[in-house]
Amino acid sequence: MYMDSDSEIKYTVRKRYHIEQTLLNSIESINTTYDSRYYYETLWDCMGWKSNINNVFESQGLSKMVFISNISNILRNIEDSSQEVVLDNFLQELNNLILEYKKMDEEIINIIIYTNIPKKLEENNKFRDALKYFNLSIFDYSEYNFENEEDCDYDIKNKFNSKFLMLKYSKRGKDYEYIKNNTFNKIYSFFGYVTYIHKYKNGTEKFHINEITLDNKITDLKINALIATDSNNNIFDIIHQQDVMDTAIKLDKSKIIKFDNQMKLVPTLLEDVYKINNNILFDQLKDYFSLYYISSLESSIENSFLKFWSLSERIIKDIHVGMADKLLVKYMEKILQMYNYPKKIIQRLKFIKSKRNDLVHENIHGEITQSDQSIVKILSEILIGFLIDYYGEVNNLQDYANFM
Repeated sequence: MYMDSDSEIKYTVRKRYHIEQTLLNSIESINTTYDSRYYYETLWDCMGWKSNINNVFESQGLSKMVFISNISNILRNIEDSSQEVVLDNFLQELNNLILEYKKMDEEIINIIIYTNIPKKLEENNKFRDALKYFNLSIFDYSEYNFENEEDCDYDIKNKFNSKFLMLKYSKRGKDYEYIKNNTFNKIYSFFGYVTYIHKYKNGTEKFHINEITLDNKITDLKINALIATDSNNNIFDIIHQQDVMDTAIKLDKSKIIKFDNQMKLVPTLLEDVYKINNNILFDQLKDYFSLYYISSLESSIENSFLKFWSLSERIIKDIHVGMADKLLVKYMEKILQMYNYPKKIIQRLKFIKSKRNDLVHENIHGEITQSDQSIVKILSEILIGFLIDYYGEVNNLQDYANFM
């Protein structure tokens, strides 16, 4: 059985057969198909299911793309192995790959994020304060370093400018894809936080509902490009990345999120939470903001409803680990009671759950209303607010059970 340590990739003996068969299929594919990527993806998924590879890669700051980009060579190295030893040889090759990356020096990688936030916010100190909670900062076009790009003319350089605000996420690492994935988490969390501030407790039927286009988005904050630079802000592979920027000027200004009215609240909501310095709990809270943003960005009522419901369910089950599903509505009702929501709202939860089950399990569409979406949206907001309100009283998520 594999060790608890994540220093090397191991698997449980009883799961050997599944990995071995998937591995053999992948080896066969390198000589029988022009596109082995699907086999490699399946092998990665199988390893994630049957081994500790996800934990090992995460501990080393490596992404799935390191596996995908190296797997073909690894499979060719072991393709002549007998079935008795092929899996062990495969693991040896993978662990050798991990060792190679361990020896590599880390470097600072900056990810420049192109948003549709108005540029006027760059002068807003409260906005800057809010960014620091998510390890983000404002980036100015003048900070780009084009000096070493001999073939880079003005037109190419200008493609990297934007009429909207650019943000930056910086991290030391060895794998660009890993840091890029971290960037998505950071910016989605920040967008979720800003959306939360602006839409907290607002019923969805009160704003931006277009019954003709069926556009029911609660937020329209977006990114449309990520550009990687080194520590000196030289753009990696600038001639290639200019193609990414062709759509930068096509971003529309955010119309749903009105920054002028509510920005004064943004930094203060998390100020005390940030000072407590509980990194694990704070990261979990930011994950919930990320999911809140993803739920808010859905234009379909049903999809938005399902995602808000899943977010609420996840928070409750993260607090009450091992809780039976039949208790879910009970805790949903309890949290709304704690925050003095009227009975006319609370009594709807059991019926909303029934609609949710019809949609998920029976594929019955058309039952979810804007009111249903609004209630589960507010429920998720109340749960996030609950986590913030009692943040100073707990050490971990499970401690919140003492207050719920």
